[in-house]
Amino acid sequence: MSHERAQRADDQLEEYRPERVHPIEQLRHVARADGAAAVTVAVEAAHALCTLDATTLVVSCRQIVRRHPANGPLWWVCSHLLASTGQRDRGRDLARALDADATTSVLRRALSGHERVLATGWSSTLIEAVRGDVAVVVAGSGRDTSSMVRALRRRDVDVEQIAMEEAAVVMADGVDAVIVDAHLVTVSRVTAPVGSTVLASVAAVVDVPLWLVASRGTRLPESYRATIDAMLAEASTRSLFDSFGVATAALIVGPDGASASSPTALAPECPAMGELVVSPR
Repeated sequence: MSHERAQRADDQLEEYRPERVHPIEQLRHVARADGAAAVTVAVEAAHALCTLDATTLVVSCRQIVRRHPANGPLWWVCSHLLASTGQRDRGRDLARALDADATTSVLRRALSGHERVLATGWSSTLIEAVRGDVAVVVAGSGRDTSSMVRALRRRDVDVEQIAMEEAAVVMADGVDAVIVDAHLVTVSRVTAPVGSTVLASVAAVVDVPLWLVASRGTRLPESYRATIDAMLAEASTRSLFDSFGVATAALIVGPDGASASSPTALAPECPAMGELVVSPR
């Protein structure tokens, strides 16, 4: 789906907020919103889920993360709501926290002084963070990649689109960093846009630092990893995602700052809730 259509999907989701429709109807609409931005899905889910009773909440959280298994912020929202005793206020707080995510500002500061970076897929964080003094090379030929190139050009950024097979040559010619915007991350592995595994592998060989962007809500408990991977294996959208080991990342960029990759930098942002770790079948 193009990001123009994705924006329309975002707008439609907001029209279904619980103050306008029944929360169950809102959740059905969220579950079907495959083209909307991950954060928008998570925010709208938070508004709807926080109005449910405890039993319905558990069932609804299980169903919605299965429908959107690569949506880290959605897992984060569900985990916090399941752990909360005052879920109505908690849901609103979670939605506000996602809206106030400072990762873009952190990445902008990290990019200061750098001249050329390489990325793939769609990254609203990178698009909003980059300024005209940083050139961006985008690898790949999918819709998300092409949409990102167009978005960067509209911001007057020096951008070049290349085939994934050219990534090694571009890195050898000189890039300051490879930037991967994670859908979700645990201490062992990253789930990211398709093509990220290739970039991470090549970066390790040619010794280019890999920056992992882990926005608010994307750092999850390791105990979720097996369930997420099993759900992704069965998802109709599985071809859109890659997974690779966190050990290849040199820098973790998140809402609280940028730091060297470590268990502390990758510590989960939410409690591990056993209610979500169930067989995907």
